[in-house]
Amino acid sequence: MTAGDLCTKQLVSGGNMTVIVDNLERERLVERVRSRRDRRTITVRLTPKGRKLFEEIFPSHALYVAELASVLSVREQGTAGRILKKLGCGLADATRGKIGRK
Repeated sequence: MTAGDLCTKQLVSGGNMTVIVDNLERERLVERVRSRRDRRTITVRLTPKGRKLFEEIFPSHALYVAELASVLSVREQGTAGRILKKLGCGLADATRGKIGRK
């Protein structure tokens, strides 16, 4: 993902994402790769070490989230997912200045 996409998805500023990526890079979990077409574009990519760590911890995280959501019916989970996605997209738009404050 590009650094900008990560900022949008995580709802953090570019400066904050720089610190996060710097720390992950220092641990050799990610690497920055410049685009060959546009040198201004930087993609943040998992290293083999980062992918291994992700594959080790993500299944238990996904199980934990599923357990938390299990108090809802399947239909309620679908509704909650749609509402949270809508909220997340709205927050992302707000951070990019696409919607005003009310």
